[in-house]
Amino acid sequence: MIFIRKKEFILALTGLFLAISLNQSRLTDKNFLPVTEPRQIALTFDDGPHLFYTPQLLSILQKEKVPATFFLVGTQIHNHPEITRQIIDYGHEVAIHTYNHRPLSELSNAEIILELERTRLLLKQTANYTSRLFRPPGGRYSRRVIEVARIFGYTMILWDVFPKDHEENNPDVIIQRVLSQAKNNSVILLHSGRPATMAALPTIIERLRRRGYTFVTVSQLLNNPRKANLVWAFAPGKG
Repeated sequence: MIFIRKKEFILALTGLFLAISLNQSRLTDKNFLPVTEPRQIALTFDDGPHLFYTPQLLSILQKEKVPATFFLVGTQIHNHPEITRQIIDYGHEVAIHTYNHRPLSELSNAEIILELERTRLLLKQTANYTSRLFRPPGGRYSRRVIEVARIFGYTMILWDVFPKDHEENNPDVIIQRVLSQAKNNSVILLHSGRPATMAALPTIIERLRRRGYTFVTVSQLLNNPRKANLVWAFAPGKG
């Protein structure tokens, strides 16, 4: 028959409670908590640059310290070269929205490439800036448009947040639509020549930041090694 002295029993019991306590602390240790991916989102602005509204837009973005991606139209670059350079000087990304804002799905293969290449070369000549990201006007594209653009190394960028600010004059409606659709890795489609968009933008930025989002450019989303399947990007070599 084995006898345990009172002192030894107390020491053993203390050790048992200590072991349980340590094990419980591990379960609540920060290293055991779920790791969540940083929430990122991209603001994009189509149809510019505009003589009056784009400088206003740049002022808002600079004040809020938010980067954005501008899909510029070639004729607008030609008309407003200084504003084009200002967008780039402010640290924003610039991409292509064709030269004449024509629906690419209705054009021949040669015309598609001309719309993209003419804008790319003008952008290079105007601001010494090169981009091979493009967005089809009106979101009108076909598999042929994607394949023709791929041959020349272009990536088509669409969106997954569409507040329809191009036809909406109520800033509150634009804000609500953005917030209801936004999610991690989203691309928000806005327009640079709309007063309601200018009025809605500061609140959109503030509310999304409150939700934990960090603003990045489209290229930063594309280059994120932890990105999810980006339904708005059609890149060379991908489906």
